[in-house]
This record gives sequence, C-alpha cells and structure tokens, in this order.
Amino acid sequence: MAKALTYNPFEDDLTMRNYLALYACIVNPKLSYNRTLAIFEINSEVKSKNLLRKSRMGYKVKITDIHTKEILICEDSIEIQELIGINQRAVSIYIKHGYLYNKRYCLEKIE
Repeated sequence: MAKALTYNPFEDDLTMRNYLALYACIVNPKLSYNRTLAIFEINSEVKSKNLLRKSRMGYKVKITDIHTKEILICEDSIEIQELIGINQRAVSIYIKHGYLYNKRYCLEKIE
C-alpha cells in the first residue's frame, strides 16, 4: 500500500492494518498470520527500520568464492546477506571460526 499525501486511516494506521490481518486469518484459516502481515505490508516497514538500525558492523568483510576465486569486500551485513544469502547473525560466527559457508564462501574480517 502506498503512503498517502494526507492522513488516510486505512493506509497509515498500523493498528487498523493489524486488525485487518487478524480478521483475514479468522475468515480464511489457511492463511498464516505472517502471510497476512505481508499482504497488508505491516511487517516490511518494521523490518526495514530494524535492518537500517543494525546494518553496520564496524568492520569490513572480505568474501572469497573458492570455486571462482572471486573476492568481494562488503561494509555492512545487509550487503553480505544480499550477495550470498547468509543470515545476518551467522556472519560473525563464520568469521570467528573460519568455517566455509555452503562449502564455497570464506568470510574474513578486515580491520
């Protein structure tokens, strides 16, 4: 749902959208609550705010693809997540222990 230039109670009120998502779950039990939140675009706004807050790691990460010998340098965890599909929390674990992600990607911390 696009944001309106003026206040629109249906599109701008998150509480109303939550109630509509709950109503959709009651009417159609096959829908999950997360799916209805995605339909009404409630969850995406909250996630985007949280991702912007947690994206900086404070250091750069060098990603080496073992199969193609390609080297990429990333500055934040969102960029790493988009490139190789790794979970944001798992990045530090793979760096700390030196494990390969999907038996292909080596992650190293750059100071």
